[in-house]
Amino acid sequence: MKKALLVITAGVLMLAAGCGNKAKTETTAAAAAETTAAAETTAAETKEESQAAARDEQTFKSGNGWQCRYDASLVEAKEEKDGAVFTYTGKADGENGLKISFTEGKQPEELLAEVTESWGDQEKISRTEGFFPGAPDKWAFWRELKAEDNDGVAKSAVAGEYNGGVLCFEFTTTPTGVEETDIQISDVLAEVIDTMEYEDFEPQVMYSYVPGIYTRTRTEEIGGTEISAEETIVLNPDHTGTLSLQDNVGIIWSSTELKEANAPDSSWEYTIEGDSLLLKLGEEWVTFEKMAVPGGAGLAKDHVLTTDTEGCDTFTQIVDRKLGDGQGYANVPVDGTDVFLVSPSTYEGGENKEAATEAELFIYKNDAIEYLGCVRTGGTANPLMMNDGKLYAAGHHYVGKFTVKDGVLTVAEEVRETFDAAGNATYTYASDENTAEVSSDEAKEIFNRLFDEYAAGEVLEFSTVKR
Repeated sequence: MKKALLVITAGVLMLAAGCGNKAKTETTAAAAAETTAAAETTAAETKEESQAAARDEQTFKSGNGWQCRYDASLVEAKEEKDGAVFTYTGKADGENGLKISFTEGKQPEELLAEVTESWGDQEKISRTEGFFPGAPDKWAFWRELKAEDNDGVAKSAVAGEYNGGVLCFEFTTTPTGVEETDIQISDVLAEVIDTMEYEDFEPQVMYSYVPGIYTRTRTEEIGGTEISAEETIVLNPDHTGTLSLQDNVGIIWSSTELKEANAPDSSWEYTIEGDSLLLKLGEEWVTFEKMAVPGGAGLAKDHVLTTDTEGCDTFTQIVDRKLGDGQGYANVPVDGTDVFLVSPSTYEGGENKEAATEAELFIYKNDAIEYLGCVRTGGTANPLMMNDGKLYAAGHHYVGKFTVKDGVLTVAEEVRETFDAAGNATYTYASDENTAEVSSDEAKEIFNRLFDEYAAGEVLEFSTVKR
């Protein structure tokens, strides 16, 4: 009533102003406009206060380990076997509600096929993938049928792997055509799904074989010189990742596509075959191989020793008796310790030197040959390097410096670069010699310094075995 009275008063003032001079008219009109705006603001605040007072927030707890909140003044919650139904009780036309159910023994897409079977024309149903409701590090499959394609009734369903089964959300809404009413229905039901929480959401295993780092070396000839460049695809368990071709692009990966995080309309089709990722670039499919060591280049902590040293007392005996055709070997001092390196293969790494991207390291200790560990780079664009008595390994998003200290292969310094879904970089520093905490910004500076040291070093030259 207050708003109506103020608006009427403003109208009277504006009408009355028509009998006076122009300046008076403009002043009166401005005052009327201010009065109207103030009235509308007051009315909106009053409405919000009234709605807040009427709201009856409740929490529904399921026996399947999930819970959510809902406004009981507008929603009726009814528990069902393995789930619940939330029905909108406010002013509306037709059916408006949400069903949440848990099903064992099925896969998400299999269950969705059963759910949508009754929706009618399957060609009108959109099929997408996205993050799981209330769990943005988990994945789900989405189906939607618009109201105009279904006699005025909208349908949507979301299903994803959940603790050994499938958790499914089924929406049914009947638009009234009244914007305020339809927005309220949408908001009230959306609140249920937006407030989902889980006691213990176990890791999803449906696509557990996908996450990892996939690399390939692209070679092209520029000015008569063959140039190699490493390209990588990083797929994280939470469905974020990074595509590093010419630039670093933050991505979201689904079962069939890599989508640019900041431009979802930009995507690349892909498929996984064993340890190979096939990516469609234009009309061509190119192959990336999965790196065996999580984290890529650096100290290969899970590496299994392949060089047989049994019966050998010297490095020379290893070369003469154990190494096969094409393998590489080198003998260099690392911070004063005589180190013998064995590589599975070599290649022309620049400076007219035979180089390697991976090597097992050995030293003499107590008059015997002792294995220290394996160091690996990110590819042929980054050969193993030496600088100031230190061994360096690098990759597209990694650089590390290694030494031998008291007979142990030691990480002097290393920095890894990772990217979130938006393409923002984070830098992580590690050192066996320095345990001080380092921020991402400080680590970035070290990252750049280590790469400068790496680039200023010399290619570690290997000799290639020829049998």
